[in-house]
Amino acid sequence: MSNEGGSKRKKISVEGECSFGTLGKGKKTYLFLSGLKVQEAFRLRSGVELLPIRNRRRFRTVVLSDPNIYNRAFYVLLENNIRSQLVIRSTDPKSEAINAWNAQWDAILLGALFNCEIIANIQSDRSFDRVVESAEMHLTNPFMHGNALPPYLLKSQDVDWLKKYYCKAHALLGDATNVYSVAVHAMATYRWHTLPRVQLAILWSGIEALFVDVKAELSFRLATCIALFLSGEDKKRAVQMYDEVRALYKDRSSAVHGSELKTKKKNPVSESAQLLLKLIRKCAETGALPKEKELLFGADKGTDPIGGVEVVE
Repeated sequence: MSNEGGSKRKKISVEGECSFGTLGKGKKTYLFLSGLKVQEAFRLRSGVELLPIRNRRRFRTVVLSDPNIYNRAFYVLLENNIRSQLVIRSTDPKSEAINAWNAQWDAILLGALFNCEIIANIQSDRSFDRVVESAEMHLTNPFMHGNALPPYLLKSQDVDWLKKYYCKAHALLGDATNVYSVAVHAMATYRWHTLPRVQLAILWSGIEALFVDVKAELSFRLATCIALFLSGEDKKRAVQMYDEVRALYKDRSSAVHGSELKTKKKNPVSESAQLLLKLIRKCAETGALPKEKELLFGADKGTDPIGGVEVVE
C-alpha cells in the first residue's frame, strides 16, 4: 500500500492514447465499484465510506459525450455492473491521489471478504449520481474483472459484520509480514484464471501464507493448525476439519505438481475458496494472524493468544 513517492498522479501510458492511475485534485474523490451492490451508506474506515448508487440515468449521457474513444468504450462496458462507490476524503490533492490509489485495496479486500469479484475502474470528482461531464471522470485501470458475475448484494448481516470487523481486516493488510495481503489478493483474484489447477495453486498460496510458521510436514501441520484456528474449543469439529483440510491439501499437491486430480471432493476449488474465506474472516474477527506454537501449545497467561495489530478507527 505504497504512497507512490507522494506524487499527485500515478500514471501508466498505453499506446499514447490514454493514461491510467489515480488523480489528486482536491479533498474528496470517488471510486466507482463494479461487482458490489449496497443499499445503505456506511463508514468502512477513517476517510473512506461505502455508498449506494440511486440514480443511473445521468451516467450514460455523460459517457456518450466523452471525446476519448477508449474511455467511452470502457465506461459503456462497465456501466451495468457499477452498483456502489467509495468516497475518499483527504486533506489536500497530494494525499487525495495517494489515498485513492490505496483505496483500491478496499475493493480487493471487500471482494475477498465476500468471495466475489469487485474492482474500482473509475475515479470521479463527483458521485456516480451527480456526474455532469466526462472530464470529471478518469479511468484508473483497464481491467474487466468484476463484470463476469452478477453484483454481490450486501445483506444486513454483511453490513453489521463490516461495521464490526472491517477496520481490523484493513489494519492486517499493513502487517509487516505481508501475509494477510497475499491471502486477500489470492482470494479476490483466483477467478481471473480459468484452469482449476491454477486456481487451486493461487488459493493455497493464500492459505499457506497465513501459516508462515509452518515449514515442514506441511500436510499434517497445516491441517492441525487450521483446524485449531477455526474450530477453537470444539474438538469434534476440529477433528472433522482436520480430515477435510488434509483431503484438500492432496488436491492442492496434485494441482501444483502436475499429477492427475483424483479427488473425492465435488469441487476442490470451491471448497478451497471457502476455506480461505473462513481464514481471512477469522483473522479479521480476532484482529490477528495465527501462530503455530500458540495454536499447538496455547499462549502464555496475560498475552494475546494470536498476536494482534493496532487498529486505527
